[in-house]
Amino acid sequence: MKLNPDILEAIRKAVDHYGNTSQFAKEIGVAHSTVLFWLNGKTNNINGTIWDKRVRRVLRKFMPAPVKTVTVHDPGSSFYSDPPVPTSDKNQAKNIPAIPLSRMNDCDITMQSPASFARQNQTASVAFANECTKFSFGLLLDDPKFCPGLPLGSRLLVCSSDYAEDGDIVIGKTRNPQTVFLARLHRSSDGRTRLEPLNPKLPEMSWNTAENAEKVFWLFPVSEVSIDLRSCRWEQGGLVDK
Repeated sequence: MKLNPDILEAIRKAVDHYGNTSQFAKEIGVAHSTVLFWLNGKTNNINGTIWDKRVRRVLRKFMPAPVKTVTVHDPGSSFYSDPPVPTSDKNQAKNIPAIPLSRMNDCDITMQSPASFARQNQTASVAFANECTKFSFGLLLDDPKFCPGLPLGSRLLVCSSDYAEDGDIVIGKTRNPQTVFLARLHRSSDGRTRLEPLNPKLPEMSWNTAENAEKVFWLFPVSEVSIDLRSCRWEQGGLVDK
């Protein structure tokens, strides 16, 4: 991963957030000198494996708000595999590709972005009220285990360039076992992360973020849930055509 100005600025912000370079280095599991080499220009790249497994997850929340992507196509990086969206193009057509939510089990974000995966495997084209970009994709609720309170066929809007915040409804995939889930994300001040499934019958997941950063393979916020009651009716737990 090439160290561009956005990434360097994010590293500086992360160092300030964690207190000093030593604490930031400890958070991402690298040597203190490695961080110093990034900042002083002695190293111009971050190893692709270190970027994917240690650095990317920490820096996402420190990236500049107006720029939600890093314009890099380094073969060793999976930050994003699609080109960035110019600000002027963000309010483009709101019909976006959608796939059944359970298909996300097959999405490997080290190989392609979720939006690209949705385009290649789309089963429908759906519209949402919220802003959509090239990183947005739709999910069709196809199994009651994810959220019994929503009818099957409900549409979920997800943007893979968004960072999940405390209190967000999120879709994610655990590493062991590799299972897709819908949950509410909770981040506490003591460094713990908790996932409260939208299905109350499923167990909560909780871990110390610093000690077990690889608990979740990927995680994105759900920004909208749409139920089309003009063309469908809610019947026996699912949406059917009127």
